[in-house]
Amino acid sequence: MLSCNNKNESVKNIKPTENKNVDKNAEFKATYKGSGKLVPIDLNDKKYIDINFYCKDTLTKNGWKIEYLVKDDKTKYDDLYVRWSKGNKTGLFCCASTLLMRSYFIPKYNGENESHIFLTHGCSTQGEAILTLPKNTKQKGIDYSFVVDYDIKTGKIGYIPERSYSLNELEVEVVNLKNGIKKPILFKNICLVTPEESCIDKMMFEKNRVEITATLIDKNDKMREKTIVEKHTLEF
Repeated sequence: MLSCNNKNESVKNIKPTENKNVDKNAEFKATYKGSGKLVPIDLNDKKYIDINFYCKDTLTKNGWKIEYLVKDDKTKYDDLYVRWSKGNKTGLFCCASTLLMRSYFIPKYNGENESHIFLTHGCSTQGEAILTLPKNTKQKGIDYSFVVDYDIKTGKIGYIPERSYSLNELEVEVVNLKNGIKKPILFKNICLVTPEESCIDKMMFEKNRVEITATLIDKNDKMREKTIVEKHTLEF
């Protein structure tokens, strides 16, 4: 049986919004059986609200097919499945409870390189996330939340790691998808802006390095008025 467990960093840090259909679906969930199989989304079903723009099956330039599916059981109005395939290669990622949220939380195709497919989506009111689907389908898809910036060509993503949420300290982690290497940078000065990624001025991506620039509050300024530009470089 399929389950909504990707055994990786699945869609997270997302709180469901209030949904008026929850009570109406209680009886449905208690009684509906279904086939238990993955099926295409019936866009004529009025319970699927405003998802047409996001849930569009896609064929990439390199011949990868991306499909949006639901499981024909009591979760069909809650969980979204993304399947990517080419020839005999197939991967599946479950976005748990995504259909209960605003439609911009649904991952939407943004591009590809030689090793990964990139889908972007919301992860908060202002935050952006990227779902990465490996073309080596023996590997699992990974979702990165609170993305600062990314570069599809070099396969690198900069994001705020979960361990640094809601702290005055600013930490940015960069992952190189081609080899899975992650490198963090802890800034010396203070970020008082929410979301934290707003403190970052720019990220410059190159093949073997990433440069990150931020405007922060000088840690030595007790009045918290003086700003300072801090720059770091990560070598890959």
